[in-house]
Amino acid sequence: MEGAPAERVLILDGVDEVPETLKGRFVSDFDDTLKTGAYRHVLLTSRQAFYAANRKLFRTAPEAFYILGLGERDVRAFVDHHGGSFEAFMAEIQRLQLSTELGNPFALEVLYRTFTDTGTLGRLRSEPVEHVVESLIASRPNVAADRQRRALRMLAIAMETACRNELLANEAAKLLQAAMPVTAQQAEELLDELTHSILIRTPNGLSFQMRSFGEYLAALELRGMSLDRIQLLLNYEHTGIPNESWRNCVSYLVEIHPGVRRSFALKSPDWVMAASPYAFSDDERTTLVTRLLEQLASRGQYIRRH
Repeated sequence: MEGAPAERVLILDGVDEVPETLKGRFVSDFDDTLKTGAYRHVLLTSRQAFYAANRKLFRTAPEAFYILGLGERDVRAFVDHHGGSFEAFMAEIQRLQLSTELGNPFALEVLYRTFTDTGTLGRLRSEPVEHVVESLIASRPNVAADRQRRALRMLAIAMETACRNELLANEAAKLLQAAMPVTAQQAEELLDELTHSILIRTPNGLSFQMRSFGEYLAALELRGMSLDRIQLLLNYEHTGIPNESWRNCVSYLVEIHPGVRRSFALKSPDWVMAASPYAFSDDERTTLVTRLLEQLASRGQYIRRH
């Protein structure tokens, strides 16, 4: 309204980047600033993990607002802003069934950059997910990449084996201590570092930003195992039937493990349909389609609803 006094708004972006040694001083100065009443509104931005771990430091815990995942309109605006072809980019996304990943701003940026640089997102569905995961690892140079990968694979395989999308914080720390040469404090520090990139803190513990990240990392850990060992992990209570919770992980694993690819093409062909066709040889494709049609016929199912 004309003539009305202006309202001052204080915006502090990237609070999670305040060095640990200066965190106490920052909170004290922030509280002193609020007491002056100079600002009508105050907005702080930080990564979710920082807020979850540090909100009690403030005299009055800031009210939390979480950014929603990107929608199609947001993705289109991003591509248009960079002068790209939305239709061409989305055709690649749909070919590799990566629509869910686009909701994550970091993943969108990595996938789009890969597409514009090379004209493709790769032949296999696991390739673009690998690009995103490796970019997230590279974003935290304070911890060696190999150590991050080892920790993330252990967390991912534990979640898949336990049929859970998250681990309690103490469970995750104990797991890293058992799987890596780290102390309890080092395990906590490593987990804290990972929550600045690929992990998020939940009300109950820790989970991956996107389930596909954990499923892909679990597949990487399984890649070096024998088929017999993998089947023991995947089977539901030793029935010989794959546990449904492993389905998405298997869709990545069949692309990088020949034994699993052949086995599932024969015994559970519907489990590999999300994998890229380029992962299969001509003979494997023939076997897969034949077995899938036989399975559908035995169940009385239609391929299309008509």
